[in-house]
Amino acid sequence: MSEQAIIDAETAVKCFIRTSVLLRKSYEELLSEWSPDAPPVTIVFSTFGRILCSMMPNSKLSEIAKICRIIEDLLLQGNETVKNAVATGMLEAVLAEASAGKFDFSSVTCFLGPESKAYCRAWDAFTGNKTEGLFE
Repeated sequence: MSEQAIIDAETAVKCFIRTSVLLRKSYEELLSEWSPDAPPVTIVFSTFGRILCSMMPNSKLSEIAKICRIIEDLLLQGNETVKNAVATGMLEAVLAEASAGKFDFSSVTCFLGPESKAYCRAWDAFTGNKTEGLFE
């Protein structure tokens, strides 16, 4: 049995900011706003979630697919801090945008992996929501 690397927060952030100019710029803005401290990783990932939603209409599908693969990889291979930040920061931000009518969740559903979808369904069950596009 081979061991999978555990991904830390710094590496996780780098994965995202190498994928998208918008994610990189949003991260740089957070660094500036929080300076001299580092922004909490959950804040970083919730910002990434909102940026992902804003990217959907104008981005290449390959870029969205890559971001969603990173989400899935981090849920599977991230350390506990990363897993929690991806779930409670990024995925919950995407669900919140969809719940507020600011984002069509069905536009990203086909790109999400099984762990991502499972978390989103569990969050919907916890909050009593039924995000359109998640259960189809």
